[in-house]
Amino acid sequence: MSKTDENNKSKRVGPPPIRHGVDYVNPEEEDQMEIYGYRPHFVHTLLTWTAILMTCGLLRLLFHWKPHWMLTCTHVKCPLDCAKKVLLVDQFLQKYTEIIEHLSSNSLKYQYSQSKESLEVPSNNSNPSHSLVRPQPNGVFELTNTLTFFENKKVRYIWESEKGQFFKVRGLDSDIYCSYFYQQKGLIIEEQDSRRVLYGENAIVVEVKTILQILVQEVLEPFYIFQIFSLLVWTLDEYYYYAACIVIMSSLSLTSSVIQTRRNQKQLRDTVQGVDTVNVCRGNDVYEEIESSRLVPGDVIEVPAYGCVMQCDACVISGNVIVNEAMLTGESVPVTKTPLPNTTIDEQYDTKEHAKHTLFCGTKVIQTRYYNNAKVKAVIIRTAYQTAKGELVRSIMFPKPVDFKLNRHIHKFISVLAALAFIGFIYTVILKAMRGTPWHKILLKALDLITIVIPPALPAAMTIGVVFAQSRLRRSNIFCISPRSINISGCINCVCFDKTGTLTEDDLNFAEVVPVNTDKNKFESAVDVLTELEFGPLMVCLASCHSLTIIDDNIIGDALDQKMFAATEWQLEEPHVSDTTKYDLLAPTVVKPKNKDLGLEVGILRQFPFSSSLQRMSVITRLSNGSEFEVYAKGAPETISVLCDPNSLPDDFTDTLMEYTEKGFRVLALAYRPLPSMTYPKMQRASREDLEKNLQFLGLLIMGNMLKPETTPIIETLLSANIRTVMITGDNMLTALSVARDCNMIQPYHKVVLLEPESLGHLDNDEEIPLAIRGTVFARMAPEQKQQLVELLQELGYIVGMCGDGANDMASLKQAHAGVSLSEAEASVASPFTSKTPNISCIPILIREGRASIVTSFGILKYMALYSLTQFFSVIILYTPACQAFDQLNRKPPPSSLIGITPLSSIALQILLVAFIQVIAIVIILLVAFIQVIAIVIVWQQYWYRPHKTSDPEDLKSHDNYAIFASSVFQYITLSVVFSKGAPYRRPIYTNRLFTTSLVAMSALSAYLVIYPADSIAEFLELDVEAIPLNFRVLMVLLSIAHFILAFFAEVCLKQYLL
Repeated sequence: MSKTDENNKSKRVGPPPIRHGVDYVNPEEEDQMEIYGYRPHFVHTLLTWTAILMTCGLLRLLFHWKPHWMLTCTHVKCPLDCAKKVLLVDQFLQKYTEIIEHLSSNSLKYQYSQSKESLEVPSNNSNPSHSLVRPQPNGVFELTNTLTFFENKKVRYIWESEKGQFFKVRGLDSDIYCSYFYQQKGLIIEEQDSRRVLYGENAIVVEVKTILQILVQEVLEPFYIFQIFSLLVWTLDEYYYYAACIVIMSSLSLTSSVIQTRRNQKQLRDTVQGVDTVNVCRGNDVYEEIESSRLVPGDVIEVPAYGCVMQCDACVISGNVIVNEAMLTGESVPVTKTPLPNTTIDEQYDTKEHAKHTLFCGTKVIQTRYYNNAKVKAVIIRTAYQTAKGELVRSIMFPKPVDFKLNRHIHKFISVLAALAFIGFIYTVILKAMRGTPWHKILLKALDLITIVIPPALPAAMTIGVVFAQSRLRRSNIFCISPRSINISGCINCVCFDKTGTLTEDDLNFAEVVPVNTDKNKFESAVDVLTELEFGPLMVCLASCHSLTIIDDNIIGDALDQKMFAATEWQLEEPHVSDTTKYDLLAPTVVKPKNKDLGLEVGILRQFPFSSSLQRMSVITRLSNGSEFEVYAKGAPETISVLCDPNSLPDDFTDTLMEYTEKGFRVLALAYRPLPSMTYPKMQRASREDLEKNLQFLGLLIMGNMLKPETTPIIETLLSANIRTVMITGDNMLTALSVARDCNMIQPYHKVVLLEPESLGHLDNDEEIPLAIRGTVFARMAPEQKQQLVELLQELGYIVGMCGDGANDMASLKQAHAGVSLSEAEASVASPFTSKTPNISCIPILIREGRASIVTSFGILKYMALYSLTQFFSVIILYTPACQAFDQLNRKPPPSSLIGITPLSSIALQILLVAFIQVIAIVIILLVAFIQVIAIVIVWQQYWYRPHKTSDPEDLKSHDNYAIFASSVFQYITLSVVFSKGAPYRRPIYTNRLFTTSLVAMSALSAYLVIYPADSIAEFLELDVEAIPLNFRVLMVLLSIAHFILAFFAEVCLKQYLL
């Protein structure tokens, strides 16, 4: 095994264990948070604001960055029942401070009377209720006089005094029996108003801040505050040109940031925000048209016939609804939503289990189907940010922090630079004080050294690689809604793939049908032309057991269903709802053979949609001239065979199934059952479980599932890059195994072992780990099991990518470090990345761009660090001789004093404090310091050298200054080259023409300034070059070339072959 014991013991993904004595909200859930109560303390508040005034507001600025510090300084801990504010700590140690609010019936009455006076509400308007309610189990709403709550991340938490805890306000999706929805007849206005106080307006509001608000928010960030501090220091020290350049650059950066932030806010608002008019039931089939923002859980609404976008989550209780869920799942195939079966009234409602009966916010209603002019009705279960769409929007607005080593190391690196700056500050103060420099000059120079060591432009520079990578991904039709995930994608070492539609083609090809010979109890010869099949249960099953529908004269539905139905050469009709007498039933969908007698027409009276957890679907039909109903089912052979009468299964069932699955075919089993004594009302009320049993096995449907042409080379590319590939599919194990072999995910020489555990969740830890480490194909996986596997791989230390194309993959796409949804949509909130190219070629592109981005980030980090340290060394070296030149008591020749133990140990100390993890970076730092020391030692040995002696501290013109300038000016160029290494993660540096041109131009300009600058330029730069011979100037250039060769050798050669 390649994973160490340390990886095996890695921390479990999910909320940390409950600690005794600590209060929690959402315990043992994904958003579990610790909660602490606080109340104001007058003395603490007074002392805190006194300190804020004494620090001229700097302390308040610190509290702006750390609000919980303000809370702990002005408040004291207390029990939650008497708290005025709460401190929330999530599993990522993020802290949030929220204010507790109180509502009472009396306050509502006052607010209503005030609004009525100000708005002149007409007297004939119905007064809203002044009562407050709190939710209880089983959909009960209890009257209360007071409501205590706080909000965090758009979620409201209310206080339960009986339990002494805050609880999340939930909709009607938990602790609710299915029978509850059929009991709902509509809310009167007073009930609706009371619930609206509890739940708030039904609107996903994305605040778009004004330009001034965004500007102030950006300027108050630590990065810009430090820049303002640096500009102030540079201006006081008369660095006007440099300060002006930084002002221009910062202004451009700030303007771009403000524009981009506001554009993103507006785009998100325009994407998710919407208000519509809805017909809501007030009881007794009385309907009122209201704005969707006024809806609350429990309202009964009429679903419009077509063309609307759902503004809430609702459970269908009558009629059928055809919707497009592309915005949520990335799948543009219409989905039929059927009423929650009233036979499951004793079941508890579950959003995942009953997803086929639930309309989700943000999905588009294409068409509704209803009978006898009955309305298509649904009961609202969630509104606003509680909806599926609201949860996705919240995940965008409040993303989980990315636990990435680079981010952690940047903070450590800045801490090291801060320590280095502090040492340089002390060093400068001591040297300047020894020479008798005025205190304000000492402070200015020491502060200037801090702005040198800590690069103000570091945060902005670190985002450059991500910005360009995102731009290149967009050109490759890969769209990203989480730019922070780009760097992580460069570290992916395991990629999980869905099979159907991802590795294989979306469109399954009909291959053949294998009927059963009931007399011999064996399979007959396969039939590949269905028109040759006799009319009977098998033919009716193929023609009717599907969820196809007609929209704009086109048959729409699942690709498998379409191929199966097309092979029958039957036709599908959906009579108008007014035609209710054709079968003496309620207008069914009709299938019938083309150009055949009408007596063969089959009406589809009831559908049980495909369920990934049940792995089957079924329909109830009746012939137009028939007298009994029949139920037809199709699904996974393992599932259907269990539901069939064992005597109807052929003796060669297992052998035939293995024969086809080993060849990579998609195999579905077909079965049926006559319902001779069942009446229509009884049929409509019968439960799915009662109908789908004692079935008669009919045969096997064989579908060809061909690999996409891009699949095999991409899998080989990933394997050659030592990236593990895993297949996660809901299909048969042998079919998946065949596909894995075809695409070389499993090599011919691999020994294959088949295991059939019940589920990942039921395995012990000792069983899960080997399975996750060695497993390549995971078949018959439900959506939640796919998510469990991705989570388990993350626990083992893998950086996991996931690529899928459907709703079944949504949970695992969001769980993975980098999920890629194959969708026609430009952006899908189902995953961080969306590829419009419908194959897995996007995966190596994403990994390459991620690697390029992270290498660029490392290069920029190293360059900015060495850039600052180069300046730091230059200033320290120049400060040291300047101090000794003014030392009248102990004047010594510069060479003997500057290469002594004290100055060199000081320089070595600064170098050792630079906390680079990579050994090569330390070598390059040593080279920078070494070259500068060599340059100044050489100049001291020259006969024409004049020590810098002046009574004017502003006179910087000296041979020392020239030597340091001549060596350091080339070092910046050297560092930019050696840290811009191309292969294996980026293209060669010369392919970036703009960058290469700028390097050549800067090198030529630097050589000109060092070797033979014009007198006016030398005077402007305060370079003393009059007495320096030409051969020494050339020597400085040669010294810089030597530094370039050594630095390039250290970064490229040593790093590649030794580390």
